[in-house]
Amino acid sequence: MEQTRQILKSKIDDLKPIYLLFGEETYLIDEFVKNMINRFVDPEIRDFMLSYVKEEDEENFQNKLYEICNTVSMFSPNRIVVAYCSEGLTKDCDDANLLKLVDNFPIGTVLILISKSKPSKKLKSVKAIEKIGEIIEFVPLRDYNLNNWIKEQFARYGKKIAGQGISYLEENFLNNLQQLRSEIEKIITYVGDVEMVTLEDVQAIISKDAILKDTIIFDLVDAVGNRRTKDALMILEEMERDGEPLFLILKMFIRQMRLIMFSKEMHDRGFPPEDTAKRLKQHPFPIKKCYSQSRNFTMEQLELALERMLQANYDIVTGRYPEKLALQLALIDLKESI
Repeated sequence: MEQTRQILKSKIDDLKPIYLLFGEETYLIDEFVKNMINRFVDPEIRDFMLSYVKEEDEENFQNKLYEICNTVSMFSPNRIVVAYCSEGLTKDCDDANLLKLVDNFPIGTVLILISKSKPSKKLKSVKAIEKIGEIIEFVPLRDYNLNNWIKEQFARYGKKIAGQGISYLEENFLNNLQQLRSEIEKIITYVGDVEMVTLEDVQAIISKDAILKDTIIFDLVDAVGNRRTKDALMILEEMERDGEPLFLILKMFIRQMRLIMFSKEMHDRGFPPEDTAKRLKQHPFPIKKCYSQSRNFTMEQLELALERMLQANYDIVTGRYPEKLALQLALIDLKESI
């Protein structure tokens, strides 16, 4: 994000008093906070320059925040306070003490306030923060921004990655930044002194278990859609053997059917996969797969399949059948019903 890059290039005296952070992409929020601390906190006087406060740990969060922000450091003219607002700054929030803090914000203190939910601009405190600070939303990375983020991770180690390698990473791990970061670190270790990372390098090292977990549900749905009940039952056995909880497999299948139903509806209305992905806040790759899978079903068949799987869920919850039997019966029934 260009906005956060510019902040990190600043001098500490040029920082805004308050940075209010929120959004779905918590990995990027955590990374920005970590970079702020590394950039602006002197490690030798860290205990005097840096403070944390969490709403869940305090009886009166806003009073504690006011107290910490107004504490004067004896060893540094500047302080950074990182505060986690777990309840969020919603329109029903009592923000009187926060507004009191913002209206008389102490010089030399920088507050990084992380809100669990989107702050309501109806709150006086949020309006006041907007005047003296910055409000930054962290959204999941997609397309061009995700490509750049992956390139930047490799560039940190003085390396470049081929476009095919980027595509392969995105296809297998979507925009899960935590997982991508983990796999990238494995790749860096694997290639050693090599500067250009190729598709073959990526394929040689990334976690096959992670790929299997994220893609095998597509295989299960494909088998059902093509009336290959024997294959569907074998995939179920394989997933169980690999340690996947049976009840979670059912939940994943139900979610996939709902995604396919929505994708089919959007396709019939003339929307491309990219538009549907944006609406669902998903990476385009799995939605394109849903578009493809939707061709195997009519909408009526999808509704029947979803209904049968919800019945399996009910049978498990009520104890009518054990998990495995409930799933096996549902998969067998689907061949006849769709």
